Amino acid sequence: MPTLGPLVEGHLLILPKKHYFSYACISRLEYKEFNYVKMVVKNLLTNVYYRPIFFEHGSMSKTLKGGSAYDHAHMHVIPLSIGIDINKELSHLGFAPRKISFMEELTGQKERCMPYLFFEDQNAEKTICDALAVESQFIRKLLATRIGKHKNMYWQQDLNIELIASTLKKLKIALKEV
Repeated sequence: MPTLGPLVEGHLLILPKKHYFSYACISRLEYKEFNYVKMVVKNLLTNVYYRPIFFEHGSMSKTLKGGSAYDHAHMHVIPLSIGIDINKELSHLGFAPRKISFMEELTGQKERCMPYLFFEDQNAEKTICDALAVESQFIRKLLATRIGKHKNMYWQQDLNIELIASTLKKLKIALKEV
C-alpha cells in the first residue's frame, strides 16, 4: 500500500495481516508469504520505477521501539534512482551493522528482545543492527537527507497526497498490463 508522506513516487509499505510489533515477530510460516509479497512488490516497482530498497525500524514492544513510529510491523519499500551505502552511514554513526542472508534471520532479534534497524539495498544485500536507543524514523530521516528530500523528512508535516495519487495511478496501469 502507498505510505502517507512518501519520500518519492512509488514509496510503499508492506504490512502483515495480523498484528506484530515487527517482522522479527512473525512466524516462520508467515515468512513464506512475506517473501513472496516482497518479491512481487520488488518486481513491480523495478518495472515501473527503479529497483527499490527496503527498510524497517523493528520494534519489540511499546517501549522497545527501535525507531518505529508505530507499534505494528511495516516494511518500507522505496524505488530509488541512486544507490545508498547504508552500512557506511550506520557504521559512521556508531552502529554495528551485520549482514544477513535471509529475512527469517530477523527472528534472532525477537529471541534477544532487541529492537533493530533493517535495510536491504538495491542489490538485495541485507543489513541489520541493534537499535536499543534510536530516534523515531531514524532511517527515513537518513534517507530523506541523502536523496535531497529534506522537506519530506517528517511525513506528518506533509502527507504528499499528490505523490500517493500518482503512485496509485501508475501502479494501477502497470497491474492491468500484467
